[in-house]
Amino acid sequence: MTNKDLIKQYVDTGVGIPRYQFDKLSNQDKKTYLRKIYISLDQSPSNVEFYYAELPEEKQLDMVQKYGGDLIQFFQNPSEKVQLAAVKVDKGFANDAIKYIQNPSEKVQLEAVKNYGKAIKYIQNPSEAVKLAAVQDSPRAIKYIKNPSEDVQILAVQKDANSIKYIQNPSEKVQLVAVNKSGRVIQYIENPSEAVKLVAVKNTKYALLDIQNPSEAVQMEIVQKDGEFIRYFKNPSEAVQLAAVKQSLYALQFIMMPTPRVLALSKELYGGWQIRTSYSNM
Repeated sequence: MTNKDLIKQYVDTGVGIPRYQFDKLSNQDKKTYLRKIYISLDQSPSNVEFYYAELPEEKQLDMVQKYGGDLIQFFQNPSEKVQLAAVKVDKGFANDAIKYIQNPSEKVQLEAVKNYGKAIKYIQNPSEAVKLAAVQDSPRAIKYIKNPSEDVQILAVQKDANSIKYIQNPSEKVQLVAVNKSGRVIQYIENPSEAVKLVAVKNTKYALLDIQNPSEAVQMEIVQKDGEFIRYFKNPSEAVQLAAVKQSLYALQFIMMPTPRVLALSKELYGGWQIRTSYSNM
């Protein structure tokens, strides 16, 4: 079989041929060839890897929109228009098409992370704008960002307080934003300041469960919300005991050694309804 006959067979069947051979075809043969491979690709999109060199922009766009952005890996030098289409599709899914794009423009990077924030892990040296867009879409994408700025950290914890677990050495400002949104995330903060602890327990009394050796101020904040939480304190001060009993009739039963003032307050507030303990003498 001659080379000419072989190429004709390729044209008739739609089998992939090298670019240099395609360029030698007559215009009519080129049209026939493309028509054949389009039919083939519509039937089996994965075959695109054999035909990438011959696909015009319109067909590339059609394919990524129909069959997914990952097909861009088989296109030679896809235009920015094709790149944008590839990273836009599959909204709501893990679109990682950008990992197949060499040196994507910031425009393409932004479109990629707006569609799927965690795609930032495939971007080298993303700009601040790209980082912000990534955590805006997916706050936990911050774990893929090296040395995120405080602005990026704040946006991440504003969107999802739990994302603080992926931030190394967050500033007190970032910590405060996080615990103000969800007090329980204090469990992910090493050596939180007194200010952070207070904001955390103001957000939720259950933040106390993640605080070791709470100060009197923290204890006061807690018992003013729920006096019965005094059960978690060792040797609470009289001031804390008084605040707890004032808040709840049942707080007294959790105080091992109530002071005379605490017993008196309980009797004054609740009279015959007080919870009697072996220490109450009432």
